[in-house]
Amino acid sequence: MHNYNAKNFRLNIHINSDILTATMQGSGTSRELEDGRYFILNNVQENSLKGVVLDLSGMNLIDSTEFREIQDTIKMIEILGVKVVLIGLNQGVISHLVNMNIELDGMRTTCSMSSAIEILNRI
Repeated sequence: MHNYNAKNFRLNIHINSDILTATMQGSGTSRELEDGRYFILNNVQENSLKGVVLDLSGMNLIDSTEFREIQDTIKMIEILGVKVVLIGLNQGVISHLVNMNIELDGMRTTCSMSSAIEILNRI
């Protein structure tokens, strides 16, 4: 397991076979999220992966700026040829993102780790 720790933000990375799980906790500044992004990207590049599961269940609040940072991370991972599934969005975060007209089209999302792994295995 690899960890990135900042003042109010924590990122835990676990690699099991060819799937990387990145669990985000807390509320990060743009700089902390950017540092976390490069931490994830370095791990993606160093390993032969089928997919990445981004788990946001530890982030109770996500504003539009934080979510755009996460979207950029997803885009960069997919440019490297690795598919991403997002899990752990709670109903409050989902409601906020929809009310703020944040674009969610094309994102792979699901409710659980097991279904995320099933999605990645089908791709």
